Amino acid sequence: MTQEEFGNKIGLSKSGISNIENGTRGIRERHIKLICSIFNVSESWLKTGVDAGVKVSKLAEDAHRFECFKKYLESIGYDVTVEKTGESSEGHHEEQKDENGEVVGQMWIPDEEYYSVMLIKGNVTTEFTAQQFKEFQSSIEKSVDFEVFKQNN
Repeated sequence: MTQEEFGNKIGLSKSGISNIENGTRGIRERHIKLICSIFNVSESWLKTGVDAGVKVSKLAEDAHRFECFKKYLESIGYDVTVEKTGESSEGHHEEQKDENGEVVGQMWIPDEEYYSVMLIKGNVTTEFTAQQFKEFQSSIEKSVDFEVFKQNN
């Protein structure tokens, strides 16, 4: 698709598109909305190159798996606690907007946060890093799958 064809779809001239591409002109919010609508792309992807919807659905899936596993552990007598242990020094600022879309401030968002998970049963406490706990969870899930497979074959 040429710059002229693209511009025609969103109401800009070929030179308008060229100016946006080379940074001499900013893109208006209404053009962003049009591009997203016409080309069926997310605004997050268009602005950052990352599709937040995919990232959010992966996070939601991971959170659901964790909650299910936590309920399983609790059903067999474990107390499960999660504690934030730190965050990376790398990160970025995100604008905070009011209900009218006006920027009212910025918030620091670290690239990573670190957690530990503690399993407590009786007077025994076992602490896992988040990665160790994911590996533990995966190993238990695989073991259960194998036992079910053995019973059915």
